[in-house]
Amino acid sequence: MFFCPKTMIAKKLSRPWVNASVSPLKTFYEICIIKWFVDIISPENDLKEHLMKLLSAFPNVDIKAMGFPEKWEDEPLWRK
Repeated sequence: MFFCPKTMIAKKLSRPWVNASVSPLKTFYEICIIKWFVDIISPENDLKEHLMKLLSAFPNVDIKAMGFPEKWEDEPLWRK
């Protein structure tokens, strides 16, 4: 049996985050957590560009099923 821990949701963050409507049960939320930490470690990172290249290289991947909202690039966490 596979155990997947539930992601905790912070009440208040000092750095940009995504809209509250993003589901913590979806892959996009986990990617956002990674982006949030990478931004702390390396503020001038290019994770967004790498993610966009990866998604364009695999257009058959259903990003809606992964929890990506429309215009996810415009969310506060992903603006830059």
